[in-house]
Formats: sequence, C-alpha cells, structure tokens
Amino acid sequence: MDAKTTDVGYETPESDLRAFRRCLGQFATGITVVTAETPAGRVGNTANSFSSISLDPPLIAWALGKTSRSYNAFREAKHFSVNVLGSDQIAISQAFSSGDEDKFKSISWLPGHNGAPRVMGAIAVLECETEALYECGDHILLIGRVARYARSNGKPLLYVQGYYGIAEPHPDLKPRETRPSLEDSSQESYSLATLIFRVHHELSARFDKYRQAQGVTVSHARVLVSLRNKQHKTAAQIIDEMYLPRPDAMDAIGDLLNRGLITKKGTVEEFALTDAGEKLQLTLHERLREFDSTQTEEISPEELHSARKVLFALLNHS
Repeated sequence: MDAKTTDVGYETPESDLRAFRRCLGQFATGITVVTAETPAGRVGNTANSFSSISLDPPLIAWALGKTSRSYNAFREAKHFSVNVLGSDQIAISQAFSSGDEDKFKSISWLPGHNGAPRVMGAIAVLECETEALYECGDHILLIGRVARYARSNGKPLLYVQGYYGIAEPHPDLKPRETRPSLEDSSQESYSLATLIFRVHHELSARFDKYRQAQGVTVSHARVLVSLRNKQHKTAAQIIDEMYLPRPDAMDAIGDLLNRGLITKKGTVEEFALTDAGEKLQLTLHERLREFDSTQTEEISPEELHSARKVLFALLNHS
C-alpha cells in the first residue's frame, strides 16, 4: 500500500480540539458519579473516565479536570466513592455535571463507610482510599484502592458519540438459552435444590428495585426482617437466621445503626428496630406482598398451596 494513502483522513489533535474530542467520543463508556466528604465540603462529579486498574491490589482510576470547581477538594481528599449509575439515572448524571453549588439537594444519598456519599440506586459503589495522584496535562489522574464495594442488579447507563445509551445484547449473538418451562421434559434433570436456588435468586433480583427505592440492600433487608415484631437479637442470631456472611451482616448492622433504623439494647449488644426501622420494615413487607401477587398471578391457589406445603415440609425435615 502506498504510504501516502495511510494518512488520508488523519488529523493532529492540535489542529482541532473539538474534532479530537468527538473522536474520543466514539469510545462508549459507563457513567459514574465520584463523591467525597472533605474538609472543604461535600463534593461530587460526573465522570466517564473511570477504569479498573488492578485486581491485586484492588485499584481503580479516574480523571478530573483541573478547571473543575471540586479540583482542590478531590486533590486533598483521603477517601472517595465511585457510584456506577444505572440506566434510569440520567438526571443524576446531569445534576453532577452541572454548575450547581449544591449537587446533592435533588438526589437520595447516604453516607458510606468512608464518609463519602453513596448515591441510592447506583448499580455499583466502590469505596476507595486515595492511593496516588498523577499530573496528566489538563487533568489529574486519581488512583483509588478499593476498601469496600457493593453491587446490585440493573443495566448501566452508557455514554457514546455525545448521547446517553443503554446496554443491549448484540443482534448477531446467539440468544441465551431459555429457562426450562413446566412442559420441558428436561426439567426432570434439575434437582429440587437447584430449582429452589434459581427461583430464590431470580425473584430476589426482580425485587431489587423495590429495595433500592427504599435505600436498602439485600443485607439491610434481611436484618430488618430478622428484627420484625419488636424482636431483640444479637448479631450472631441474625447471622444464623438470615444466612448472612458475617462481614455483610456487620456492615448492614452498622449502616442501619447510623441511619437510626435499629438500636442497641442491653449489655449483650442485642439489636432492635426503632420506630423508623419498624415503619421501613412494614413498607418493605407490603411491597413484598404486592410483588408476590404479581409474580404468582398465573398460578392457581391450589398449586400455590401445594408448593408452600412442599417447602415447609423440606424446612421441617430432619
């Protein structure tokens, strides 16, 4: 190939910075909101420059423009959190890329373990310690060491070619295998334990949006359920009853204590719901009853009764 033809259509970045930016916009990214609680105040910025760097140690990176109003605050921050936005959170992305003085006034958030705001409804949150800063032209690159993370179900919000987008399976890919139906003879190859496991996780995933709307995770919800009806329980009792890993349970208990939804009782550190916690638990219970009704509306009462009998028989089997 003639060497001259390889240069056709190429430009130098310096010749047109706006065109160079449009070229970079051909690369699709997710959208994050990075937050921090700093001596200079609470700050947050929309960022699509987020990237994973290393699994061991767990490192991530993101870039911040030096002209940003929150530049100095983030530069001095010892901790920050990366909130990965879901496909229904365009308004949050726009709020944190605006010039508003208080970007948090119109969103729901809670303080994380490191003090940085956690955006409610985000499909993933990574709480980080600032590992390093690097000067990179008109930006700084912040490296974070992930101390804790959480994820939930949901489609990510994307940005490409100057527009918001969502992730969809490519039409050229083979469709995923369909789940077995009641008429599928291969159902017999599934063990009862496997089916129960799959049903549990599928229903939990579908119910997740109701939990997110109330600002709780699966672990939060299990702790609240364990303490319903004014029960007092130790952390060990909650863990045993709700099948929670101890770190997840202790994190959830700490969060609920900070939010005033549970309280400590007595000298043996039993926990109980506060009035606010009881109200939230009842709200979740009502949402769950409504959810159950919609998920089982095509199943006859007789079949549901039989299914419940089988499940209780398995629970009571020694």
